[in-house]
Amino acid sequence: MALRNVLVLVGLALLVACGPGDVPLASENSPRAGEAPAPRFAFAGPEDTLDLGTSTSVLDFGAVRVGTQSARVLELRNLGSTPVKLESLALSGGQAFTLRSLPTLPYTLEPQAVLKLEVGFAPPVEGALAQTLKLTSNDPATPSLTVALQGQGVSPKLVVEPSVVDFGDVRVGQVKQRAVTVQNHGTGPLTLTSIVLQGPPSLTLSAPPATVTLAPGMSFELRVSFTPDEERLVDARLSLRSTDPAFAALEIPVRGRGVRAHLVAAVAAVDFGTVALGESRVQQVLLRNVGSAEALLVAAVFEGAPDFSLPEAGFPLVVPPGGLVQLPLKYHPTRSGPSTGAVTFMTSESATPALSIGLQGQGGGGTGTDPDLVWAPSAIDFGAQRKGTTATRLLTVTNEGTAPRIITAVALDANAYPVFTATTLPLLPFFLAPGSSVQFQVTFNPVSTGAFASVLTLTTTDPLSPFTSVPLTGTGTGTSFGAD
Repeated sequence: MALRNVLVLVGLALLVACGPGDVPLASENSPRAGEAPAPRFAFAGPEDTLDLGTSTSVLDFGAVRVGTQSARVLELRNLGSTPVKLESLALSGGQAFTLRSLPTLPYTLEPQAVLKLEVGFAPPVEGALAQTLKLTSNDPATPSLTVALQGQGVSPKLVVEPSVVDFGDVRVGQVKQRAVTVQNHGTGPLTLTSIVLQGPPSLTLSAPPATVTLAPGMSFELRVSFTPDEERLVDARLSLRSTDPAFAALEIPVRGRGVRAHLVAAVAAVDFGTVALGESRVQQVLLRNVGSAEALLVAAVFEGAPDFSLPEAGFPLVVPPGGLVQLPLKYHPTRSGPSTGAVTFMTSESATPALSIGLQGQGGGGTGTDPDLVWAPSAIDFGAQRKGTTATRLLTVTNEGTAPRIITAVALDANAYPVFTATTLPLLPFFLAPGSSVQFQVTFNPVSTGAFASVLTLTTTDPLSPFTSVPLTGTGTGTSFGAD
């Protein structure tokens, strides 16, 4: 009597494809006289299913990433007591599955012997894929067996948002952060093997894990920080390496610009000249923002003589990049003689340097300055002078009036020494006849870097115009011009 072939799982007991009423008696298992035992043939695999009705096995590869390969072993067993001849093995329905290490056909499988067939699965596309493996033999009960091969082609898909990390303008010394979301929009797991930010130290990346695997639909967040330390444009790259075959290496541009305000004045010092006691004089000073960020002026701080002020300034004042602001500086002398000071304009941020302007004026008794005493030159600017060195200029004062003048004092203001000194002074009192002149040597010796200002004043016996003065300015520099 012919024995049926069945499909069994590896490691399971032998199952016979027949109903309970068809179970043969023990005496029927022996061949009849003169008749050879019939072969018994079956497939088995680690994950195969057993269908006793159809004798059909299913080999499921599960999820396999597109572009890669997976292999499974399918065992072919002769469960009978006589040899069976395997005549053909054929795949149909596609090309995702392949047979490897095929035996030479026809192939004889001895009783209780096992033939291992290696089946490969290399999904070319995403989605469910299936084929069939058909086997023919000389088994009279089951001359052909069919195995269903199936698997799922999956592929990760790396998506990074935003595609460009743009910080825009960030003030020097401040911090701005941007979030970068890394997502897997594919159907298979995505592994990120490397995350590196390539750029200057002003750009930093929150510490990423060495590797991270994202299941389909999962995401995680990176944070990039920009702390500009100078006024310039910054370009960098956020590089990601992943198992996404389409984006194995992905670079995200990262950029930003460090900006700051920078105020400059049209003049380094303001000279109000001689102003009679009880009167006032106003001069406009122009400030320009030559920086790349808007400047917010919040206050003006005065030093020196209390005769200088800034009425109706209207702080705070916003000065856009490239913009100008005009401020009225006022001098109202409360005593006779020279007055000096400085005004410093303060901004809202520490990264913006403060701007200082020198101030000077002469408080005059009566009508103020003697118009008949004329200085040549009318002002001396020593310009840039290395600290620790000296420069000398010659001053001449001429009596262009019709009456003589008696000079009773020649003095520099209290802030002059030791930067400014006057030498070759005449013996006082000195009689200056109409049309005659007297000369002085003035020396500039900057003891440090920065701007200096002073006033040289002559006092005469003229009761209405007892003073005449000449402003002195200069700048101390470092060991080489332009460097401190």
